[in-house]
Amino acid sequence: MYHGNRRPIYGIGINDIEETRSKIPKFYDVWYQMLRRCYSSVLQTKRPSYIGCSVVEEWRKLSNFRVWYDENNVDGWSLDKDLLCPRNKIYSPDTCVFVPTNINSLLTFTIKNRGQFPLGVSYHKRDQHYRSRCCDGNKKGIQSFFNTPEEAHFWYLENKIKVIDKYLNEDYNDRIKQGLTNWKTLLQEHLDKKIEFIP
Repeated sequence: MYHGNRRPIYGIGINDIEETRSKIPKFYDVWYQMLRRCYSSVLQTKRPSYIGCSVVEEWRKLSNFRVWYDENNVDGWSLDKDLLCPRNKIYSPDTCVFVPTNINSLLTFTIKNRGQFPLGVSYHKRDQHYRSRCCDGNKKGIQSFFNTPEEAHFWYLENKIKVIDKYLNEDYNDRIKQGLTNWKTLLQEHLDKKIEFIP
């Protein structure tokens, strides 16, 4: 919570802003949740994709984070650390951007529940085939069925690239479009070389 206690948050975050409010400010909540993702072992047990993440030293002080937040925040959007830099694990002014929910969901890859199969692939034992499902970030998706997990995975990459192309034609700011382009390039490289993409 947002309060006057100056003990470091998760042993590392310094709340150095002197304010008294009855409601937690949004900038504080975003900062707190960022620290939680990086330094809470309890959360990382549930969401192992955050293991190894960290916050740049500058942002461990709330006042510094707030300056960047005030200049970059868009109401209703989420703080994202790896749109601009695929596979990035560091929260910093250079690597972070606020993104709408659909973009955030588009490039969120589940690790814990995927099991032994490549990204986008599951196995249906009853029908003895592999299913690939690609979502567009708006809880809508398409699916197809294959004889091998490799075929299913590369179909997934191909269609994820098509979704990114769709968003590149929409009216997003230059940083978001650059991030989408970076991801498209990375996925296309794996598809062209038939290399499994591991987030």
